[in-house]
Amino acid sequence: MKAILLDLDGTLSHMDTDKFLKTYIYALAQNFTKWVEPKEFMQQVMRSTEVMVRNNDINKTNKEVFLEDFSAAVELEEDLLWEIFYRFYSEDFSQFRKMVTTNSVGRELVISAKAKGWKVAVASNPVHPKVAMEERVRWGGLEPQQVDFVPSIEEMHYCKPNPLYFAEVAKAIGVEPTSCIMVGNDEQEDLVASKIGMKTFYITSDIKEEVKADYKGKLEYLLNLIKTDEISV
Repeated sequence: MKAILLDLDGTLSHMDTDKFLKTYIYALAQNFTKWVEPKEFMQQVMRSTEVMVRNNDINKTNKEVFLEDFSAAVELEEDLLWEIFYRFYSEDFSQFRKMVTTNSVGRELVISAKAKGWKVAVASNPVHPKVAMEERVRWGGLEPQQVDFVPSIEEMHYCKPNPLYFAEVAKAIGVEPTSCIMVGNDEQEDLVASKIGMKTFYITSDIKEEVKADYKGKLEYLLNLIKTDEISV
């Protein structure tokens, strides 16, 4: 079997990440002003996200780790937090589409890989609810049903750059890690997939860049490799 794991930001879509995070988290913070000052809220989101990223407990989902830490910090019930978070991501998150540009090559790559019999999984960090992760897939020019798996904060137990994250994605699509290739533009977060036997494709416009990856170049290069059956896993 063959499978391709694709990052979102910097791969299927492009954005100013810092500006995007500050803008949407500030908007999210407005839903909590009754209890938490926006600046404090934004800082706590980042702190609790970091706790979630460092988690290694298979018995807790990312959602459980995040809410547990966030709830203790702001002294709000986890159920109430999740209700407000989920409503925001369901109703308001789509408005930030205007801050993102789609990499049209990504859509063609997914279609070509599927036509070759590959499984395709999104391998972005699962720090958002499923509804928001699927919205971000749409920002990449695809419909969620065009890929075999979209990770989410509700179901995943690890985050990048933990190698166990990539193993969990591979398991979700029923493929051994050694039959997968991870595609992304972040050396620290994406190429660590090689530690569990995955091949890697590093997206860069500078092929002379010193990175340890099985393949590197623009996404168009990967598309050509797939179309011409010049890539194997």
